[in-house]
Amino acid sequence: MAVYNINLEIHTFQIREKRQKETFLSLDNFFEREDILKFFEEFANQHSNLSISEKQQKSLQFTNIKRYTSQSRIISGIVDSGDYGVESRIADQKGILKYTKGSDELDIKPFYYLIWVPSNANIGIIMTQRLGPFGIHGIFTQRFQAFFKNKFPELMVDLAPYLSKGLAKKFIETGGIRQIILRRYSLPSDISDQFGLNFEHTKIKSVELRIVAENNTFFPINDRAKKFLSDENARLFTMEELNSIGFDGNHHELITVKMGRNTRTIDLSATGQIKPFFDIDSDVVKGSDGHPTFDSIDETSRGLLTDIIDEISSRK
Repeated sequence: MAVYNINLEIHTFQIREKRQKETFLSLDNFFEREDILKFFEEFANQHSNLSISEKQQKSLQFTNIKRYTSQSRIISGIVDSGDYGVESRIADQKGILKYTKGSDELDIKPFYYLIWVPSNANIGIIMTQRLGPFGIHGIFTQRFQAFFKNKFPELMVDLAPYLSKGLAKKFIETGGIRQIILRRYSLPSDISDQFGLNFEHTKIKSVELRIVAENNTFFPINDRAKKFLSDENARLFTMEELNSIGFDGNHHELITVKMGRNTRTIDLSATGQIKPFFDIDSDVVKGSDGHPTFDSIDETSRGLLTDIIDEISSRK
């Protein structure tokens, strides 16, 4: 069985009138006392049957697994989602062909979601699970926004990745650095030619250098990483050899940090912010099917939400 890390993709959402780009409405009292939490329940009920996005070649279906905590105004649950569009052969571990999946057939997997809508506030949180390269954020939010637009054509739902500088500072100062990642998107032709790939340089998506410490060991560069919290031009490395292959400052520098049982990836190039992918693989219990049990991923996600709520409150 393939081992896919479990991550949470976290975004904030707000509601505004189309012409008001800076003024956001209260989530529990907008457009004649509408509550977005009640609207989300309506959205989920409308998608209790399988729906297909032909553009994304993906499906979405809300299951009966759902938990609603009225006091904290949180809804969490499981949706089924699958991809289609490519034929593939299914074989056992001995290589014996068992089945050929057609290009019009869905490979459906369960995914966790959570939505938090605080009272008397204009910003909420949406969490969606990723399973390795597979995720539901795109189809989940696209369907949610389209459903919202159909009911409230004069309003918009704005979504933004949740970037946490406060959590990043805490991890950098007290955590152990497990990985160093240098990543550049696109390369100039003179540098790409050095690799001798005989490939059009404009079609190179990214180049990445990853340095990984052995298990239970950490890179002692926390002090160097802390410089990024106050200096957006700081760099971990200034080696001529790296400059010559494109890591000349026009790249991203990221670190993967472990603190306790939690692991976070911090984009130092964004002045030390945690990207909206939260690695919770070691925090959840997986069933025999390889997927996290609902109770374990729900407990972990709600615990992470508590940290996020504290940080959002401190910003006010």
